[in-house]
Amino acid sequence: MYKLWLLGFLFCWLAQPLPAATPSETDSETAEVLEQLETEFQGQQLREAEEALRQAQAYEKGNGVEQDDATAVRFYKEAAERGNSEAQLRLGILYRQRKGVQEEFRKKSRFSFGKTAFDFLFSSKMDKEAFRWLNAAAGQGVVEAQYYLAQFHEQGIGTDKDQDLADAFYAQAKQAGFDSTLAIDLLRMEYDGIPPVVREPKVEIADLAPAEAAEIEIISTTSDKTEIVSGNFTVTISAFSPLRSVQINGINQELADDSYDAAYSLPYELEIGENYFDLDVVTEATQASKELIIFRETEEIKKPKPKPPFQLITILGHTEDTNASSAPDGKEKIRTLKSNIVLVPSYTHYINYRNSVAAKGLITTDRQWMEDQRNKEILLRQLSVEWECKYTWLGDLTAGFGANSLGLRDVPESPDSSRDSWNSDFRQVSADSFLFGQFKLKTDNDITWQGKLEHKWKDAIGSTTDDGTADKLEVSNKFTLADWKYGTKLSYTLTDLNNDKKDKADLKFSADVTIPVKPVSFKVKYDVSESEKRLANIDGVRERDRKNITTVGVTYPYAPWMIINFSRKLETKTSNLTGKDYWKYQTALQFTFIYK
Repeated sequence: MYKLWLLGFLFCWLAQPLPAATPSETDSETAEVLEQLETEFQGQQLREAEEALRQAQAYEKGNGVEQDDATAVRFYKEAAERGNSEAQLRLGILYRQRKGVQEEFRKKSRFSFGKTAFDFLFSSKMDKEAFRWLNAAAGQGVVEAQYYLAQFHEQGIGTDKDQDLADAFYAQAKQAGFDSTLAIDLLRMEYDGIPPVVREPKVEIADLAPAEAAEIEIISTTSDKTEIVSGNFTVTISAFSPLRSVQINGINQELADDSYDAAYSLPYELEIGENYFDLDVVTEATQASKELIIFRETEEIKKPKPKPPFQLITILGHTEDTNASSAPDGKEKIRTLKSNIVLVPSYTHYINYRNSVAAKGLITTDRQWMEDQRNKEILLRQLSVEWECKYTWLGDLTAGFGANSLGLRDVPESPDSSRDSWNSDFRQVSADSFLFGQFKLKTDNDITWQGKLEHKWKDAIGSTTDDGTADKLEVSNKFTLADWKYGTKLSYTLTDLNNDKKDKADLKFSADVTIPVKPVSFKVKYDVSESEKRLANIDGVRERDRKNITTVGVTYPYAPWMIINFSRKLETKTSNLTGKDYWKYQTALQFTFIYK
């Protein structure tokens, strides 16, 4: 029963819309949330791969479940696609042993085959899949996979025969101390009944599968990433009607008369990054084109992981503030509750592995629960366009521009005020535009440095005295030590408005540490900032404020698409002017949803 009460309480908590934040504070917090989401998402992917591996092993061995090779293959593939090397090894072995994989190829065919004919027609395709996954495992340093690859290259299983490569893989396995007596025998294959008689492909395939005459299959056994400059690009082409022409990068390749299959091994010299191989195949029945890419990696440049172009992050939050009006000691403190929603849509167009262009949006609004605080509710919208260039001498560079609009709830409506175009209950307070450039550089000792320079044009609606500019310089770093993640940030902002009395300089510093304690992570952050007015007041004193914020939080990645965060914050402010000091607590609960 207490669980139902708890769920009901959380639902009611989130059904309300969070303290009013300035656009710069919202941008900074959102950037931190997005960076944390990326880290949590990667960790979740690893955990899902490990869980899929355990499920696969259970079904393969029948531990606690009914033994089922097909289900084991499905879980192995799920883990292998997430980069788990052990799953890649087992998947390669099962494809070669023909265990649990036949149904995958039967689904691709519209014709029913007997086992003997099936083994004959699809054997090479299963061997190519075995080679592909073993090659992926070997690329991650799995010694057993390297030994099997040596055998495959030596015997021409799933690839062309290449004794030099076979010797190289044998040498790697031996140097790593692999005991070949423990290896599984993947060379001998047995068929049930009488082995198939190999006849002319023209008769065999036409008789067995006339409905699939239009199908063309293009498979490359060359790894899609390598650190080797020169090598051979190998590709196999199979069709259910005779091949008429094959072109690779616009060059016609030799082709036997009335052949249904063709295999090529062409030497290449790779440039760093993406290298394209365009294949055009024409048969009697149809034609097909395919683009294959080999990525040459270096120690600094790695093949990027594929990411979806569109992403939407939704953050639902609820915050309690013990002193919403920042009242000093001795004055009445107003306790408020507010809920908020933040939408962060983005669309990225990947030009190549170096360059991308992105359009990013930000929409946030909140709802105060206390009626006398409703006029502190905000509506913020921001749109930016960013260009990113990776792998420069200064690391990853980003440049962009954008604009934002801030509205403040105004009920009852103030006279002579500009209304927000989205919601007439809000009056438009400001409309700023900005231009920025930043770099992100990872050093040899695994410290990530980041710098940002931003220039902002401030436009206060209804007041020219508050118009002006703000320039910000920011430097931060992140590093990991003994699984703990540390970060620091230093920024300096200079605000120059038409009203010189409001000109000021802000200096901010923050340090944080994240401690993983599976399945959650704890984070402690300390922020300190100093703000100083550029002009003195009528008493000849320049106002100087110092703010300290200590935050303790816990994050739980419930699923790849959902993250829960709870934090407690203590904020204090001291000033050289009387009646400006205050302190307060803020408690926040956030639910983050990721759609990709």
